[in-house]
Amino acid sequence: MNAKKAIALFVVIAAALLVFTVPVSAESDDSDVLPDYAPCLDCGGSIVSIGSRWVNEWSVIMETKCTHYTNGTDLVFEDRGWQNWQCSTCKRGDVILVTRTKTECHGCNLGAAFEDMEEVECTHYCYGTDLIAKDGTKDCHGFDPK
Repeated sequence: MNAKKAIALFVVIAAALLVFTVPVSAESDDSDVLPDYAPCLDCGGSIVSIGSRWVNEWSVIMETKCTHYTNGTDLVFEDRGWQNWQCSTCKRGDVILVTRTKTECHGCNLGAAFEDMEEVECTHYCYGTDLIAKDGTKDCHGFDPK
């Protein structure tokens, strides 16, 4: 009888965990633009998101030192789009210009052979770095975004 109670308790706990984790995983990346509980200025109803349209043309906006590896850089890309909002009561709508970003890692760990080299901005490509040895030889680690 104790085994049945233990199994039942396990099933109840698993179901409770599932109920609490599903809403968190359903959040979208653009939910912070305008909260769904914001009151409508015209009637006081709830303003809710009715969808987004993205251009899907990612442009490089920044190059930063790689945070994952000891050498190299990361590229930060940005995309623009429109977020559509509508009042659930009076159906008044609005469109807001929104952006989203993503980071693409181009770093690397080069190992002990490259410890004495100086890392400088790449001279051959738009992004990335070159490694210069004490004797002046250069090892290019630059790149152009896709």
